[in-house]
Amino acid sequence: MSPSACSITSEISQIGGPGLTDANDAAIYLVHFANQAALIDSGCGRATDRLLILDPCTVDVRLCDGDRVVLDDRSIEVIHIPGHSPGSLAYLVESEGRRVLFAQDVHGPLHSMLLSNRTDYQASLRKLKSLDADILCEGHHGVFVGRADIAAFIDRFIEG
Repeated sequence: MSPSACSITSEISQIGGPGLTDANDAAIYLVHFANQAALIDSGCGRATDRLLILDPCTVDVRLCDGDRVVLDDRSIEVIHIPGHSPGSLAYLVESEGRRVLFAQDVHGPLHSMLLSNRTDYQASLRKLKSLDADILCEGHHGVFVGRADIAAFIDRFIEG
């Protein structure tokens, strides 16, 4: 783990993004349960040399809504949240008794090049809000702690 990583819980850290890898990278999170780990969101790739010492690995499993990524005896839930782009995913996990939600593009943007859909986007934001997460790890706007702060952040984009 990078010496400048930001601890979110004892099992979850932000290891990439502005201030850690490249200023243009999206946030990169490491979930570490027992002897297994997973990266959630892998940034934009502008500074992978600062993060990876192994060659990039190929994708060997395509994740779908409702899937679970199992680490040790724990799991990370996969949630399909189309709107920003058709294949957008979020991830939900429990750590230290708190529900931690990883949602890269809560803030959008919506753009035709991304095949964005405003109706799907707003429905996905409502879905994320209904999960009642205790911690939101967003891809570009940082980490939000507390259900009220998370709901307020999501509401800005549902209404906007």
